Amino acid sequence: MSEQEKIQTMVAQINILESYEQALASRISILSQAMIEGSMALEAVQSLPESGTAELVIPIGGGLSLPVTSSADKKIMVRVGDGVTAERSKDESIEFLNKRLAEFQKGLIETQKSQSQVENSLAQLRDELNKMASKQNV
Repeated sequence: MSEQEKIQTMVAQINILESYEQALASRISILSQAMIEGSMALEAVQSLPESGTAELVIPIGGGLSLPVTSSADKKIMVRVGDGVTAERSKDESIEFLNKRLAEFQKGLIETQKSQSQVENSLAQLRDELNKMASKQNV
């Protein structure tokens, strides 16, 4: 393989790795947002009273909210899968949210590790490419 072919191959590898790194950055952003939303939901569920009633304001979209009264014995609707919702107690809902947050955290850590590895590979390839290019210019 000629030097020019090696350079072209490296440029193609760099382009692929850059695209992959962008996809990982997008995934990190999505996971971070999911963790924020999950943490807010957990805080809201934990703040529900153990007994009596609570006045709540539920956003329904379009800038509208619905005031409701919820009693402590009411179940919480938990989306457990694709289009599947189940009634859960407050404690079960808290446990569900904690597990989901742990999954998001694990995914975030793994994705950040992958991103770091890709960034290191990119830096190494760019350095090698620069060395090869400077040899050709000499």
